[in-house]
Amino acid sequence: MTIISGCELCLTDSLLWAAQAGGKQLRLLADDGVQVERLGSGVYRANALPVAAATATLATVYLKAHSGNRAWHVRLSDTHPLDVYPREACMFSEQCSDCNGVWSRRYAQVAIIKPPAYVRTLRRTMLGSYESYYLALSPSGRVYTLGNKREVLLLAKTGEPIAAYLVHVAGWLTDAEDAWQ
Repeated sequence: MTIISGCELCLTDSLLWAAQAGGKQLRLLADDGVQVERLGSGVYRANALPVAAATATLATVYLKAHSGNRAWHVRLSDTHPLDVYPREACMFSEQCSDCNGVWSRRYAQVAIIKPPAYVRTLRRTMLGSYESYYLALSPSGRVYTLGNKREVLLLAKTGEPIAAYLVHVAGWLTDAEDAWQ
C-alpha cells in the first residue's frame, strides 16, 4: 500500500501529478494495474510500490502494482520544501526551484518515505511570514496533522505519543522542558 499526500492528483491517466520549476520537472506516474482511490483532501491510497528514477531535468516516481503489506508514503509539494524526520526514513527526495530558494513562487518536491516518519512543511501565517508545520506518517497509512512546533510541544506535554516521539527525534527536549515550566 502507498499513501500519496500533499497535493491533489489528476486521476484521468497514468500521469497522476506533475510540477515544473525552471528547467526541471517532477512527475508521479502509475503503471497498468495500479488503482488509486481518494481518501480525503490531498490524500490518496494506491495498491502500489513506489519506485524512483531521476535524471538531470526529470525526476519521476513510478507506482508499480504491488500486493505487499508494507506501507509507503509519497509526499508531494508544489509550494514549499519539506524535511523528513528521522532522515533515514526518506528513501528518495527530489526538488526543483526556479531560484533555489524557499521563498520561490515556483517550487516543487516529491519524496518517498518509509514510515513511521514526520514531515516538516512551511505554512504562510496571517502576517505573511512562514512557520514550520508538522505531520506524522504512520505505518498503517494514516497521515496525522500535528500543527506548529508550539502545538507539537503542547501535545507531547499532554501525553500524545506521536507528538512526544517527534519531540525526541527532532531533539527538542530542552525546548519542551522550557515550554512546560
